[in-house]
Amino acid sequence: MTEAKAQPEDYLVIPSNGLGNRLRTIMAFVFLAERNRQSKVQVFWEPTRACPGTFQENFEDLQGVEFLSEHATKAIVREQCAKRQRKRSKKDNHHTNNTLGATTT
Repeated sequence: MTEAKAQPEDYLVIPSNGLGNRLRTIMAFVFLAERNRQSKVQVFWEPTRACPGTFQENFEDLQGVEFLSEHATKAIVREQCAKRQRKRSKKDNHHTNNTLGATTT
């Protein structure tokens, strides 16, 4: 497991449900990342009753796929949410300033 930081062009994949759904989801993002040569695929594979064990316990490594710990995944998600919130706040402030400017004489 890797402690990593996602770049804007990276794909953070958190597959769910059974094995087939998880593998199909991961491979779809591997395909997208190959088309966008700057991208990499980061995966958090959470063991469940439907799909016990980690990916690495069941399969060989996938080239171009980085498996993340739960801690790293949560950190990336928090970081991305904070960025979106800051963007949203800037957009709201810009909209409010433009609205106020338009109504003030």
